[in-house]
Amino acid sequence: MLLVEPVYNFAVLGINAVLCLRILRKPTLVTFLIILMTSLAISLAIGIMIGAHGFLMLRLTCWGWLLQAPLLCLAMAYFAKRSKATNVMAAGIFLGIVGLLIAFDSAVLEPEWLQVSEYTISSSRVHEDLTIAIVADLQTDHIGEYEERAFQTIADRKPDLVLFAGDYLQLTRKIRDVEATKLKRLTSDLARQTPHGLFAVGGNTDTKWQDLFPGDNCRIFPQTDTDTSSPIDVTGLTVPASFDAAATIARPSDRFHVVLGHSPDFALGSVDADLLVAGHTHGGQVQLPFIGPLLTMSQVPRNWASGRTELESNKTLIVSRGVGMERKDAPRVRFMCRPEIVYVTIMPSGSRIGP
Repeated sequence: MLLVEPVYNFAVLGINAVLCLRILRKPTLVTFLIILMTSLAISLAIGIMIGAHGFLMLRLTCWGWLLQAPLLCLAMAYFAKRSKATNVMAAGIFLGIVGLLIAFDSAVLEPEWLQVSEYTISSSRVHEDLTIAIVADLQTDHIGEYEERAFQTIADRKPDLVLFAGDYLQLTRKIRDVEATKLKRLTSDLARQTPHGLFAVGGNTDTKWQDLFPGDNCRIFPQTDTDTSSPIDVTGLTVPASFDAAATIARPSDRFHVVLGHSPDFALGSVDADLLVAGHTHGGQVQLPFIGPLLTMSQVPRNWASGRTELESNKTLIVSRGVGMERKDAPRVRFMCRPEIVYVTIMPSGSRIGP
């Protein structure tokens, strides 16, 4: 991994330099577009030649398309200016600047631009307001200022209970103990401030995730089970159960019922609950206008992959975009898909619901 990225970038940079010289011969818009499209195609091909696949292929392609391609556009604009091809110069400047702004937004701005999303549910199964915080996919390799700020954001809102939807740390075993200790300190502090405690399930990137939570005022679900100790019933699912699109989950009582899983796939099954909560999708991490998420890693429809979805039988599905991002070989970018912490206020039927 340490060598793949420099080799890839030097290769793409060299080819782009050769392509850029072509604009000197015939600086027209057609030539400009052909060179740009050729560069994008070659960037992808070099990744394949290197042997990259999966998330690593996406990571390398981001280097080629979000950094190298905009720089190529600006270089062609410079040579077009020397040839007095003003239309080519304008196109190069425009696409180069737009490309670099997208790169800055997706790699620098959005990944830690935490958003607070709020929803309200009215139900006859509760008798007083109850606020639930939903935290999904912290998925970090370092507990730092951003993660501490996220936990402080939760504590400041004083929720009645907090639901954790899995994927907490994604790092090598050598440094896990240090980061796990930091994360447990944060969850312990939060548990002491949360009246009805924390509820947590595991995620598909987790190992030994149970040790990230305190023993007091916290319920973890290493096996699928239902907790009835709070004002609502909370069923926590194992990772395989959350990925089961044919899951059958019964209602334990006539109280408000929440089913918490890592993946939202279980929502496709027969689930007798009022609120279904999941993460895993990261909202796609990259969304495009009029298209939505490009990749959700889930069986649910793409428009279910983030936010609130009303299902049949008065069920509500809420899928969080998550706090963190995919790590290891994956590109660490978000575009039109900010990280989020979700708050759900459950109100008795007949209460006035705000906007």
